[in-house]
Amino acid sequence: MGSLRICLLAPDFLPVWGGAGTYAVEIARELSSRVDLTILTLERESANGAFPKERMEELLDHRVRVEVISTARDNFRYNAAFQLAVLRRLPALAREERFDLVHSQHAHMPDVLYRRFDRSIPVLRTVHSTIAGQRVGIDLAERFGGGLDSSEHWQIALEPLLRYAEWMTLRDSDQIATVSHFMEGQLAALGVPRSKIRVVYNGVRVDRFRPDAPGRRPLSNGAGGPIVLYSGRPTLMKGIGVLIEAIPRVLQEVPDAHFAFAGGSEAEFQSLTRGRDLPPDRIHLLGRLPYDDLPGVYESADVAVAPTFADNVPFWVMEAMASGVPVVASRVGGIPEIVADGKTGLLVTPGSPSELADSVVALLKDEERRRALGQAARTEVVDRFTWARAATETVQLYRSTVDHLAEGSSAVQSPAVAL
Repeated sequence: MGSLRICLLAPDFLPVWGGAGTYAVEIARELSSRVDLTILTLERESANGAFPKERMEELLDHRVRVEVISTARDNFRYNAAFQLAVLRRLPALAREERFDLVHSQHAHMPDVLYRRFDRSIPVLRTVHSTIAGQRVGIDLAERFGGGLDSSEHWQIALEPLLRYAEWMTLRDSDQIATVSHFMEGQLAALGVPRSKIRVVYNGVRVDRFRPDAPGRRPLSNGAGGPIVLYSGRPTLMKGIGVLIEAIPRVLQEVPDAHFAFAGGSEAEFQSLTRGRDLPPDRIHLLGRLPYDDLPGVYESADVAVAPTFADNVPFWVMEAMASGVPVVASRVGGIPEIVADGKTGLLVTPGSPSELADSVVALLKDEERRRALGQAARTEVVDRFTWARAATETVQLYRSTVDHLAEGSSAVQSPAVAL
């Protein structure tokens, strides 16, 4: 069989902003040796300067073609501009390149306009979350402490429109891949036939995220004591408010503990901690770190926390597990599918600072248990959650989708041929 020609729509790509970006970069890296891959993406303005297509192609060893069709200057409204750019560019590019399949992302929905006008190419959509699921997390976070970021405010304001767009994209997908059985159930509840859904778990680069990763860095400015790491966007939906409430409780039991935060700016963090009585010498803000720095950050931590209110299978949990770091995470979404409570990590009730603090304290006081959980977590990830496995299953899904639709087309045409 010849190599499949695939177009990957990636509104979050390089530099990575979130989980959808991590997915796009890593699945593209693995797919690049298995299919003929073209990536439609945008150029994001950042404090570190432009990230042009030449640099993107270089980071993927020049094994893919990158087409930059839009720009982003914010964290929400750029989606609409990218959808228009896909509509303008993809039909002509599809004819030129003779794509076999378009691989889209949800909940960015970059092909929502394109599919209104062109249905000649099969579309596979990877679903990371739903609009309803995101809103549940936003409501829980608001109830806990207020203060949402701009993208969450836009989601609330445009929710009816977003839900309608979501319904259209799910209806129009020829095949849907999702990254947990939890999300499979959510999609079925929205009316998507289960026969149309396949679960393909996210992966981790286990060669990079490992217990002996190079680049170990002091997360507490050289101070002694164990390190608790939060590595994610500093939003209430991700549970950072719960962790902030838990910190004094942890320090009562483990006075020399330190807390490192990676993934947001100092201003974002301070807006959430204003009025809180947190000891500044125990709080260490690492900011938004380059992806290459993350393995050394995880390797330097003693415990990682993910107190999120709503999530599917977050990369920050899987990366910590691959690094051999014991995880304390919320019992929500697809997290219980990757973290076995008491075996590869600890699960807690979302929104409970006391339960989070108790679990963190229990691990900080028991080095042997930390080591056992971390080792078991690493083994679980290596066995079940690698990008090589994810790419193999994705290519199989590409092939079955293309073949199935081709067979359906032949079946429709066959009576005319027989005549």
